[in-house]
Amino acid sequence: MLSGVLNTPTEGAWLNRVLPSGSLVGADPELVSNNIWRLLQSQLETHGNSLVPVKTNLIDVIWENKPSNPVRQLIPLPVNFSGKNNYPC
Repeated sequence: MLSGVLNTPTEGAWLNRVLPSGSLVGADPELVSNNIWRLLQSQLETHGNSLVPVKTNLIDVIWENKPSNPVRQLIPLPVNFSGKNNYPC
């Protein structure tokens, strides 16, 4: 999807166009922000469709020889790299 490009439908609008009413759309809630989840859920419900959480990430199921998650210390970037200081004063 060319998100933000003129005349490009949102994911919800596109899904409502290609799916019959009553369809279930699965998504991993660990990979979708709460704001995006609620927006997509609302858009789907306007056409009788539903957004449902997928408990098992399907990519993880088929990914062979998946590397382990890195275990390294987090290093905060200085403001000149990140552009914003979110630390409380």
